[in-house]
This record gives sequence, C-alpha cells and structure tokens, in this order.
Amino acid sequence: MREQKIGIVVTFEYRFRYQGKTRTASCGKWPVESLRDVREVRDAKQALVGVGTDPIEQRKTEKLRKRVEAVLELEHQQAELARLAARRTGVYQQSCPVMFTIIYKLFVP
Repeated sequence: MREQKIGIVVTFEYRFRYQGKTRTASCGKWPVESLRDVREVRDAKQALVGVGTDPIEQRKTEKLRKRVEAVLELEHQQAELARLAARRTGVYQQSCPVMFTIIYKLFVP
C-alpha cells in the first residue's frame, strides 16, 4: 500500500512457485482497477500455473507476439505503398530495403 497523488493505492501481486523458484506477478492496482478485475487476473494467472505455464513468461511471449504482428502489419503497409508508388511511376522497386527494415525492427528495440 502506498500513498500517491491520487490517494492510497494498493498493489496486488500473485506469488507462486514455478520450477522450484518463487515468482511474483502483478495482478493490478486498486482503485485504478476494481477488485473484481484484480481477482480475475489473479485467477487467470493461477490457472496458468495450474497447467504448468509461467504467467510471467506467458506475458512476455504475448508482448513479443504483438510486437511481431505490428512489425508484420507495418511491412504489409510499406509493401502496399511501394506497390502503389511503383504502379504510379511504372517502376518496380526491389523489396530488399523493406525486408531489411523489417528485420531491423524485429531485433532492435
């Protein structure tokens, strides 16, 4: 529990054991989130641990998946713009610069 500008804020965490280690995952902050939402997040993390999945690694994987999707969407948009520009000018450009941009964005934060 901490006092902040908006008043008292309580941070809820879920502690669990995974592969012999104690881990802690955040479940939310009250009153920013309702207690019902915090409990639902906790229950979801508890269910993941129950089937043998680390909720922290699951979150990292989901975050990376979203990033890859965003990069692929950007690549798709760039390819479409390049195609339209080439169609308009009558010159077809190589796709190597686009591919290097995608690879760079995948591996450089």
